[in-house]
Amino acid sequence: MPARADDNHQRATTGGPGVSGVRLRVVHPETGAELPAGEPGELLVRGYLVMEGYYRDPEQTSKVIDKDGWLEVEAFLCTHPVGQLADRPVEHSARS
Repeated sequence: MPARADDNHQRATTGGPGVSGVRLRVVHPETGAELPAGEPGELLVRGYLVMEGYYRDPEQTSKVIDKDGWLEVEAFLCTHPVGQLADRPVEHSARS
C-alpha cells in the first residue's frame, strides 16, 4: 500500500515501497547488474520472508535463489526515483 506522503501520481503509478526488513533489487535479466531507477528489469527479493529453498530439492533451489540469498521472482518491472516499485509489470521478458 502506498505511503500516506505519496502524491496522487505516485499512488497511481507505483506499488509503494518494499516491506520493512526486505530488500528489493531490479537487475538486468542476463547480466545481473543492478539497474538505475526507471530501467525495467528482473525483480530480486531478499529477507525474512523469502523461503530457504525447495524441500529436498537443492538443484531447483539453486535455479531461483542465488548464493547471497536473492530470490528471482520472475517479475519484470522498474523502480521509480523515490525507490518504489512500478505497479505494472514491464512487457519485456528475457524468459520464454
